[in-house]
Amino acid sequence: MGYVKDFGPITKIYYHKDVGLIISYFNGFLQIYDSMEFKILWETSNYNRKEKTTITTFDYSEQTGFIAVGGVEGKILMFDPSAKILTASCPTAHSAEIMDLYFYDKHMQLLSISIDRTIMLWDSLKLECIQSIKDH
Repeated sequence: MGYVKDFGPITKIYYHKDVGLIISYFNGFLQIYDSMEFKILWETSNYNRKEKTTITTFDYSEQTGFIAVGGVEGKILMFDPSAKILTASCPTAHSAEIMDLYFYDKHMQLLSISIDRTIMLWDSLKLECIQSIKDH
């Protein structure tokens, strides 16, 4: 039987019927568990990648299978769990903590929202900013 290791505070849990249970932890861990047997299928952490970040939120794209994560540092990282790699990163995406991420798969876009009331629209394949809106 599987178990969840103590990687610090859990920041988000998401279930997808085709992927499994996705769990993010504040200190940079991201894991995918098989939903039936609760065995780890994939994980990444700050220990095995160059881009160090906290994780406050993430979203999963059904279209691409990618997982985008955001954290206190304002970075966005994009992972492809099927290839087990970091596909893209934007270390200066926001100047404040990212509160939420949302894939808009119909247009292959990613929305990010930070605590400084900035909303950014990204090309989800290239992780390039398309538009930025700041509430003053």
